[in-house]
Amino acid sequence: MKNFLLDLQNRRYMLQTRERHFEDKMALKKLLVDQMFKYYDADNNGLVDSNELTQVIKQDELGKDLSDCSLFDLLKYDDYNSDKHLGLEEFYRAFQVIQLNLPEDQRVSTTAATVGQSAVLSCAIQGTLRPPIIWKRNNVALNNLDLEDINDFGDDGSLYITKITTTHMGNYTCYADGYERLYQTHILQVNVPPVIRVFPESQAREPGVTASLRCHAEGIPNPVLGWLKNGIDITPKLSKQLTLQANGSEVHISNVRYEDTGAYTCIAKNEAGVDEDISSLFVEDSARKTLANILWREE
Repeated sequence: MKNFLLDLQNRRYMLQTRERHFEDKMALKKLLVDQMFKYYDADNNGLVDSNELTQVIKQDELGKDLSDCSLFDLLKYDDYNSDKHLGLEEFYRAFQVIQLNLPEDQRVSTTAATVGQSAVLSCAIQGTLRPPIIWKRNNVALNNLDLEDINDFGDDGSLYITKITTTHMGNYTCYADGYERLYQTHILQVNVPPVIRVFPESQAREPGVTASLRCHAEGIPNPVLGWLKNGIDITPKLSKQLTLQANGSEVHISNVRYEDTGAYTCIAKNEAGVDEDISSLFVEDSARKTLANILWREE
């Protein structure tokens, strides 16, 4: 019956506009249902009742064309709120008019997650009778793959990723099945906690020479480095004698003195975590060290 009613409305539409081509079939169906609802809603109050359906049956002589069906079946089966009236949204559902929308500010969404954690990507495409959501990455549909770490798409179309690694970072797209033109892009950023190593771990220098301490840090995003001496930030004490180089990854101490002896801690921080390591510097005179060794042996 519903196909017959759509065909009838389509013939009216063609006669009115003489337009023979419509690229988007769903857009055409929506147009026909909009016109049909307006035609049925004789009093223009936004609702169609049984009296108005009776009037349409008489005007269009539908009693003999619908076989065992009746126009009143719309009220019987498609009155979802049971108010004995049909609204436009109920007409859309009755005739399977799919309306999808995606807010402009949600066309691109960015999600950050840390290695080892889980992430949920929610598709923001909404609408009446929305078909199942399809997820793609690198133009491959993920829904059809048996993936251990991506195996639950949820009733709401969300994508669940467990035990995230750096291989998961990148772009994911979602769209309603059959409506690929309207899609949302998800950018998954994977953060990796810093891992650092200082070298040398320990060194001894004589007064007056130069000492260098280096810190190598890895992580995503790139960690920010800082240095402490015996637990105190060295930044306020930077001078011509004490400098930071190579974007803060190296400490250079020229003309070292005894008071430069200490534990130098490199600290690396990013959104995923913190790591630190210690490089020890000992400033000692070789002659004094030799004398100390001799005295220690004599004892």
